[in-house]
Amino acid sequence: MAKYQDIYLKIAEKIVSGELKAGTKLPSGEELAQQYNISYITARKVYELLCRNRLVDSRPRQGFFVHNTDQEVYCPEQNLQLGKVGLLLSMNGSMYCEFYNQLLLRLVAEGHAPVSLGFSWMMKNFSHDKAKATLLSYAGAGVETLIIRGDGHFPYKALWEVRKAFRKIIFVMFYSGDMPFDGAAKVLFDMRQAGRLAAEYMLENCFNKFVFITQEPAREEIRRKHGVSSKLFDLDMLDGVEDVCNKNNIDFYDCGRIIARNMPLTDAGCDLRKNIIEAIESGCNAFVCMNDTRALAVYQTAAEIGIKVGKDIGVTGNFNTSLGEALSPALPSIDLNIAMLVEGVANALANDTGNSTMYIQPKIIKRK
Repeated sequence: MAKYQDIYLKIAEKIVSGELKAGTKLPSGEELAQQYNISYITARKVYELLCRNRLVDSRPRQGFFVHNTDQEVYCPEQNLQLGKVGLLLSMNGSMYCEFYNQLLLRLVAEGHAPVSLGFSWMMKNFSHDKAKATLLSYAGAGVETLIIRGDGHFPYKALWEVRKAFRKIIFVMFYSGDMPFDGAAKVLFDMRQAGRLAAEYMLENCFNKFVFITQEPAREEIRRKHGVSSKLFDLDMLDGVEDVCNKNNIDFYDCGRIIARNMPLTDAGCDLRKNIIEAIESGCNAFVCMNDTRALAVYQTAAEIGIKVGKDIGVTGNFNTSLGEALSPALPSIDLNIAMLVEGVANALANDTGNSTMYIQPKIIKRK
């Protein structure tokens, strides 16, 4: 991730969470450069991205101010050209950045004018009516197609009620809604197959007592308000692990464990560390992790208690980030195939795919 994107995310998260209130004056470009030890040009890129996504307003001769997101979120009418493709995606993490950048280049090359509408989770705390109004503001500004990362925060119910305002809706990576969305295209990672690949790798290396480290489920109030499924994509990966266990006459629930823990993962006093140690002490030795960052927590805990990854326990990650190469021993990780995901989205955009679902097949990167 580029430095300006990393700083952008830090400021954006403070704005979305409410830590930086609407109307708050932000540091000047020079002050931001000093604060983050970056060049003035990089600071300008940060503010350009914040302004483009309407998180920040630039006022001539006054400076930069937090946009009033309680009254208005990004309405892209000034930036729209022919193409009218709105992106509700994420750039928080190297895999998501890679997908966003590759998709952007592909869309531009094919004559579209993609416009970032912010993150898919930006509307998670909106009321139902406010989420509907926000989505309708996009349609009113000329957005005909929405490309959405279907995570566990998106307001599916609101989109369902205004879906006819858009020519096409494409969910990518995941779909975590309860709504059927007839007519929408879904280009999704095959998370069940990802779980199978990870579990098979463990058995190949003689690790057979499984631990699945996942994320916290969506909060109940968000689930009910926004129509989020009770079974999120991470549990599809768990299903894949169970498939392999059943095929090999292993009772996952007799000897295995599921650990759910949100960030931060490296806090010495957090539950994740405690649960990893308890799992190891009970004889568990095959750690399948929802992403590479959670795998890092297993590596750190193992080093702390004096056991060796690859010898005493096995660990697999997911999303195949650069972290996998940096760890010692290198981390085997599931590559979810970003290039094929971009190809699938481009195909769904170019053709009348109707109510279709395409699953992108993953592969495991076995590192020595």
